[in-house]
Amino acid sequence: MGRLIIVDECLNHQLTEQLIGRGRPAVSGFELGLSGLEDEPMLRKLHADVTEPWVLITSDDVMPAEHADVIDEIGATIATIDGEWDRICKAHDLVLNQDEFGKEAIHRWAHVIAEQEAGQIHRYTPVSHTPWRARTKHEKKAEQKAKKAAAQKRGVKAPAVRKAAAKKARKAPVKKAARKRTTPK
Repeated sequence: MGRLIIVDECLNHQLTEQLIGRGRPAVSGFELGLSGLEDEPMLRKLHADVTEPWVLITSDDVMPAEHADVIDEIGATIATIDGEWDRICKAHDLVLNQDEFGKEAIHRWAHVIAEQEAGQIHRYTPVSHTPWRARTKHEKKAEQKAKKAAAQKRGVKAPAVRKAAAKKARKAPVKKAARKRTTPK
């Protein structure tokens, strides 16, 4: 039957029930107490709490780039829904919104998702599935996030915060100094 399919909270909650209805072992992140957790703590909790082989389905197509170290460390198996859904819909004449795109991809490939090898990361669309590879935008986003986290650890404000503070300072009204009287008394 394959891996337990864990449906991330960023996806439609009805997917879990639909997958179970189709005979797939599935559980929502909500049912596992993962709601509201950031990605890294969520992945670590899955690794610690779920004893059977599992695969996380998420629409967060950047997650594998942002959390590559943790994913490698715990050997997480992940299925992402392609974040370029609008481009793919245009290329294949699909009339789907983002939610429908994800639902179609998951239902079409649920049998493949459940059979992913341990530690594999794949990207899914309604028309194809491929091993996940970072896109340039993912690498840049992950790099920015890492820089921001490093700056916060050092107690340095992130560049965006510094820019906002500088902009605010420029807009602040300048008080004119009181003029000294130069006429004799």
